[in-house]
Amino acid sequence: MKNLTRKTLALVLCTILFCAMLPLTGLAEGALTDGYYFYQGDQTGGLPCFFRFNEDGSYYGKFFGGGMTEAGNYVVIDKEMEYALTADENSEKAIATQVIVLTNYATGTTQELAYANDTICDATLGGMSNHITLEHKADYVYVAEVEEMPIAVQTFYYENDTGSSLTLYHDRSFNDFTNAWDEGTWTLNDGVFTLTCEDGVFTLTISENGQTATYVKGDETLELSATTGSELYAYRATVMPAELPMDVDVALKCKADGSCELTVSHIAFGEVVVDQGTWEIANMVFITFNMDVCTYVLRPSQKMGVCQRKKS
Repeated sequence: MKNLTRKTLALVLCTILFCAMLPLTGLAEGALTDGYYFYQGDQTGGLPCFFRFNEDGSYYGKFFGGGMTEAGNYVVIDKEMEYALTADENSEKAIATQVIVLTNYATGTTQELAYANDTICDATLGGMSNHITLEHKADYVYVAEVEEMPIAVQTFYYENDTGSSLTLYHDRSFNDFTNAWDEGTWTLNDGVFTLTCEDGVFTLTISENGQTATYVKGDETLELSATTGSELYAYRATVMPAELPMDVDVALKCKADGSCELTVSHIAFGEVVVDQGTWEIANMVFITFNMDVCTYVLRPSQKMGVCQRKKS
């Protein structure tokens, strides 16, 4: 994932705070935000999936039993959109007169969902399962603290140390592992983030290019960076390993000196390096990572890769 510039990041984070101003065109007030839109069936291997829409204009998506998650903002617009009535290849088509437009916090990408008869029609979930119809479970009592895992919007590092990080999350929470561990909530006013926790009220100011930030913690001022060391590229994903009952963020990082590392991070334990080694580009197409545990070949142009575990 490319690092966000300050302007882009500010736009994303401002949206989290102020997107309640976005109009929900043509909808009965509160209808979309009751409960959630749910699917569980053969098309997702029997795993539950849902979209939750909040009154402040934000949304949360949890797919395949939590194996994939996303968050962002949404707006409903009056627009015609054709959709398939079933998952069959030769399915009949219908026309929705409203569309839900999703904007992903982490990637900035948008997705349009056909919205008809209080149903999300012919949706693609997590870029994997297609032609999904999500029914509105308006009576479902949705508790964000139970259903959601915080999704990282931006992470900064102190002294280029992956274990010394400050991360802002979609639910306006933060986790601070710089020098000491703190957690709390954040707000944004006039381009300055105010972070509030048990140890006090801190401020974070991000540079114009989004690559550095100044973090003021009482009498202490820390200069942070959006990358560790001389990192050139970072390929990121959110997954649920079989060994863990929760989503974790995985990053494959390339550095200018030819070294690389595979990290796993979570709000509960910060960021941990699980494999490391070297990387090289072949024929301007393939990137090969030769690491201690695995050899990994990535083709970025097609977003494809092959991982092979080394023999012990």
